Amino acid sequence: MDSKLSSRLRIGRIGFQYEQICRVICYLLSGWYGYAPEREKQRQKRESRRNVAAKPIHLTPEGKLTAIQFDKFVMLAARVWDEVFANTGKLLLDRIDIAVDKEIDDAVTFPCPFIELPGKHGPGRAIRRPKGRAEFVISVLLKLQQEELLPYFDVVLPKTNSAGATDPRTTVEPAVPLAMSDEFIADFTAREKRVLFELNHAIRTLSASGIRALGTHTTLRKTEEDIQREFDWVKRQVDLIIDALESSEPFDAPAQEMVEFADEACRKSFRNRYDYRDGLNRLHAELTDPELKTAVRNCHAAPEDIWDAAAIKRQSTRATRMSALAQYVRSVATIVTQSDRPVAPKEKERFAGASTELRKQGISTLPDAPDDLLDSSSRMLRADVRSQLCHELKSN
Repeated sequence: MDSKLSSRLRIGRIGFQYEQICRVICYLLSGWYGYAPEREKQRQKRESRRNVAAKPIHLTPEGKLTAIQFDKFVMLAARVWDEVFANTGKLLLDRIDIAVDKEIDDAVTFPCPFIELPGKHGPGRAIRRPKGRAEFVISVLLKLQQEELLPYFDVVLPKTNSAGATDPRTTVEPAVPLAMSDEFIADFTAREKRVLFELNHAIRTLSASGIRALGTHTTLRKTEEDIQREFDWVKRQVDLIIDALESSEPFDAPAQEMVEFADEACRKSFRNRYDYRDGLNRLHAELTDPELKTAVRNCHAAPEDIWDAAAIKRQSTRATRMSALAQYVRSVATIVTQSDRPVAPKEKERFAGASTELRKQGISTLPDAPDDLLDSSSRMLRADVRSQLCHELKSN
C-alpha cells in the first residue's frame, strides 16, 4: 500500500482522529464567536419587528456558549461531518490499495471519534471509560486544557462549581487565535476544507437556541425516546418525593430535579420546535454544496414530521401537566424547609404562579395559599395536604 495514501486516510488512527476533530470543532466555534456582532444585529432587527398585543418581545442577547449549548454544538457538527464521511472516506476502505491521491483529496477521511452515549438529558458525544462510564467532550477538553495538551479551547468553570465541566454554567470558547487560518487546517484534504468552510458559513448564523435544538433533535423516533427518558427520570424523582412525604422528610432536592426533568420534557415536546425550524431553514439557506445539503436533510427530519406526530402531541400534553405539578411541589418543598420563618414575598409569588398553572391543568384539589399548607401549631406540612400531594404525584 502506498504509505502516502495510508497516512492520509485516517480511518482507524484513533489518536489522530481526536486531534483532528478538535480542530474541526475549534474552527467552527471560532467562526460562530467571530460572527457574533452580525448575529446581534439580526437579533435586534427581529426584536424591533416582534410585538404581541402591542407589547414587544425581548429576545435574550447571546453571550458565551454554556456547557449544554456547547454539547449540542458538537453534536450538530459531528453529526453532519460523520454523514459526509460515510459517503466519501468510508467508501474507500475496501479499495484503499488502488485509491489515488485525487480520491483521497475528495474525501472526508476520518469520522468523529467521540461516540454518542446517554447523558442526563439525552445523548452526547463522549468517550467510554472503563466499566462503561461516559466522559463527555467538555470534560475531556477541560482535562486537556489543564494538562496543556491540545489547548484549543478555553473551558471556564463557574466560580461556585458543584458539577465540574458539565455544570450548566460552564462556558466554552476557542483558545487558538489563528483557528480560522489556513495554517490551522493545512493538513486537511481539499474536501475537508470545503466542508469546514461551508459548515462555518452556515453554523455561524445560528442562534444559541437554534444550535441547542438542532443538536438535540434528529428524527421523530429519537425525539419520542428522548422525551420518554425525561419522563422516566421524573418518575424516579416522584418516587423519592413520595417516600419523603410519607416519612415527613425534606424533599426539596428531588423536587428541584423533578422541575428540571419536566422542563426538559416540555422543551423537547414543544418549545424546541420553532428554534429547530428556524435553525434548519437557515442551514438550508446558507449551504450551497449539494452534498452538504443532502447530509443535513439525512440528519434532520422536517419539524412537522416530528412535532405534528400524535405521539409527540400526547407527550407535550403530559409534559405541560407534569411541569405545572413539579413547579408546585418545588414551591411547597421550599416553604416547608423554611417553615420556621414567614414565607418570603418572592416565594409567595412563585407559589401563586405555580398554583395558577396547576389549576389550568385541571388539578384543583391542592391549597392555593401558602398559609393553608402548614399545621398552625407544628409548622409541618398538614397531613391532608401530604396525602393529596402523594395522590396527585401518583396519578400524574
